[in-house]
Amino acid sequence: MPRVFCVLAFPQGLAESIEQLGTQERVYNLEIHGEHVFHVASSGVLVHNSSGVEGRAQGPTAGGGADLQRALVNMTPEEITRIQNAANRTGQPIHVVGSRSGGSKTPRPDSDWDYVIQANNHTRRSAGNSLPGAKNLKEGIPSNQDIFKGPLDYDRPHITFHPDN
Repeated sequence: MPRVFCVLAFPQGLAESIEQLGTQERVYNLEIHGEHVFHVASSGVLVHNSSGVEGRAQGPTAGGGADLQRALVNMTPEEITRIQNAANRTGQPIHVVGSRSGGSKTPRPDSDWDYVIQANNHTRRSAGNSLPGAKNLKEGIPSNQDIFKGPLDYDRPHITFHPDN
């Protein structure tokens, strides 16, 4: 089986399996500057292009009973991109916890964003400013996020965005 270095999300959910076909087809290795999440054509397929470094997690991962498909379907592509970019920029994994982590609860539109970032205060504040739920003074949007320094409770539902760098 070939190594897979991306997460494919369709409007109806994540791809459950990827098969190797008996035929050979031309494929392209895309390097997306800045963004690691992009839509393919008009099909609605959302692709997360991750680093492909052997031994590292590729794309977001689920733990503690979280349902990755359910969590990502309840996030917009822009929210996924913002979380991944914050993980890349800080070089720290960012754990989405609480109702948005794909546990037993479905988040309400007004549900806050809960994160665990195991880093110093400066890094947590820096990441928080660019994560979904951050306040926006220009638009009068109050903060709708909680950032915890950890440790992460690995037995509770969480989605982890790993830095690509």
